[in-house]
Amino acid sequence: MENIDTLLIVFGVLLALIVAGWTIFSHRKEKSRVFSNSFSSQPQPNPSFGQENPLSVAPPSEQNFGASPIADYSPMQGDTLPQESVQQDIEKELGKIQVRLSDQVAPQQNVQLNNAQPNIEQTAPQPEIQVQIQPQQSQPEPEPEPAIPANQIQLYVMASQGQVFAGSEFVKQLENLGFLYGESNLFHRHIDGTSASPVVYSVANAYNPGVFDLTQIHQLSTAGLIFFMYLPSAGNDLVNFNQLLNDAKDLAQALNGWVVDDQGNVFDEDSRYRYLAKLRQPH
Repeated sequence: MENIDTLLIVFGVLLALIVAGWTIFSHRKEKSRVFSNSFSSQPQPNPSFGQENPLSVAPPSEQNFGASPIADYSPMQGDTLPQESVQQDIEKELGKIQVRLSDQVAPQQNVQLNNAQPNIEQTAPQPEIQVQIQPQQSQPEPEPEPAIPANQIQLYVMASQGQVFAGSEFVKQLENLGFLYGESNLFHRHIDGTSASPVVYSVANAYNPGVFDLTQIHQLSTAGLIFFMYLPSAGNDLVNFNQLLNDAKDLAQALNGWVVDDQGNVFDEDSRYRYLAKLRQPH
């Protein structure tokens, strides 16, 4: 609807321009006849004046409105005032048209901009959601158990689950097997049964502090005892190992415990073969 109103206004302005131009040109035409009658002795205009110049642009009145009334006008030599006056009148009319059009079109543009403004405000940017991923904390790896030295044989006598060995009881059983309490507060098996002879293997507490305090032996209890022998041992290693194994079995039976190998398994034939293979290795 607004576009139709604009076209009607433009058409009305153009129509008014045509009427004004026609009135001016008619007036100039009538005036030219008076000059023609008064100055009939003046030379005729150059015929080339009426021919079309290919390098020139037709005046606005000829481009838009067909044959121009200016073509009937025959000016005298040096008479350029009528054409300049007409051009000035046309420019004034065009200036009025531009002013009228700018007054009518500008408010419509302002309205469109004002209407478009709320749409820009409504499209507000959505807040960004930031997700922080916490790096997974690596669990500390368990400390590896100290490796058994290659030159050492170890066997354990362990109590049943939830049970312990009383200090006074396992000391009595060790003494019955021929062990002597001595160096480093441990029990030792000597090669000839006397403290003056070399130690073949020893027995310690499998838990801290690892030693035995005979002055407080009645308050002592432990869940395990460890038999250990260094290689090469005093005498024959194979004979000494068999004696160590027999002592461990006798003590476990007396205390209602279990003989366990250095891998934490109940001692069996596979454990025996593995220990014998270690004894055959050079030391």
